[in-house]
Amino acid sequence: MAGAFVAEACQMNLTLGGGGGGGSHQLNGGFFNIADCFAILVFVPLFEIFVFPLVAWFRNGKTITRSEKLVSGILISVVGVMCAVALEYARVASPDTGIQSNCAPEGVTMSQISAFWIFIPFAVVGMGEVLVNPVLIYFAYNQAPVRTRSVMQAFNLLCQGAISSAYTAALTTALTCWFTDNLNDGHLPYYYFVNAAIGALGIPLYFVVSR
Repeated sequence: MAGAFVAEACQMNLTLGGGGGGGSHQLNGGFFNIADCFAILVFVPLFEIFVFPLVAWFRNGKTITRSEKLVSGILISVVGVMCAVALEYARVASPDTGIQSNCAPEGVTMSQISAFWIFIPFAVVGMGEVLVNPVLIYFAYNQAPVRTRSVMQAFNLLCQGAISSAYTAALTTALTCWFTDNLNDGHLPYYYFVNAAIGALGIPLYFVVSR
């Protein structure tokens, strides 16, 4: 989803201070991915020190399971995507600045809504990653025979890195009618809806595989 978030940010107001100005005063849409990293740094200790013990306390000592973490993480990520949907509708409704974006295709201008709003979906998805990724790493390790654990960890990293990027590229190519070079000519929220649906589909698939 990072590519779509960056593309969306590139057609929001990237100028520092949110006002007018030339391209020399613009941020790049990729800058906002830092919110994902900061969210991971913040929510790892927050979950471990506060959230998980609090959940166990409310449940009379029963700790949150790995499956519950996975489901919660996916649902949180879907919420992050829905935040991006809301921002895209707001971006489309926002007046145009008439200023060329420095990270969008030639001739594409920015809307007046500040690109800093894209921090929200990046951060929410980062929060979801905190819950999902450790579960996947543990599952790949724990369910594999001892002799193949290192290979399974390598395959798991391949799936989270190269294969997920290939999936995103293929999906973007298949949905070019929605995810266009100029987002004003497409329907980016539809692209987000497809991604959210595929992500939600991973929940029952996990329970099928983990039996």
